[in-house]
Amino acid sequence: MPSSQTRTRQAGATGWFDYHVHLCRALTYNDIYFRHDHGLAAYDFADLLTKQSVTGVLHNGLAYTENSLRQRMERVIKAKIRAGEIGMNAIVDCSPDVGAKAFRVALALRDKYAKEGFEINVLVYPIFGLKYWGSDRQRLIEHLVGDGQGLVALPERDARPSHQEVGFDGHLHFMIDLAVRYQRPLQVHVDQTNTPNEDGTERLIN
Repeated sequence: MPSSQTRTRQAGATGWFDYHVHLCRALTYNDIYFRHDHGLAAYDFADLLTKQSVTGVLHNGLAYTENSLRQRMERVIKAKIRAGEIGMNAIVDCSPDVGAKAFRVALALRDKYAKEGFEINVLVYPIFGLKYWGSDRQRLIEHLVGDGQGLVALPERDARPSHQEVGFDGHLHFMIDLAVRYQRPLQVHVDQTNTPNEDGTERLIN
């Protein structure tokens, strides 16, 4: 699915709808959000797996205070409205280190901007994978899915030795089952590591 697509709002207005926005992490490419760790420059040339893990550093700093989340999210929303967009799918990190904090802020903004005719769908995203069955990560996703408008999967995160109980296929099957059970759309990240042996797209299709 394209990241943006022209859609027509029920009221008749036409504009761009952005299908994939990592809203809670928007506007964080700034050293102020990484000073409590090694600073932003330490991760500029890191590989994808390292950068995914650095999200935990971001979660534990200034970026994930409720005030910062709200301010940064609203800046993006207002910029999109000024640009003539009519809505977005807002992907938010849902993991035990931040709980439902970003998720709840996004839901509040969804309700606020719905009154202005801007549609926001809040999508639940297990950024750190599930790791093992029955984990607090899995329980959190199951707890939030009913209040969200969709799900985002990252099976590659569980495709590592320390997550072998779940694995790539286990993550994918769990998220698909959850999407079917709650009748929610599902987006999936695959084939991001830029290696020749990747087959995530084929496994997803199968």
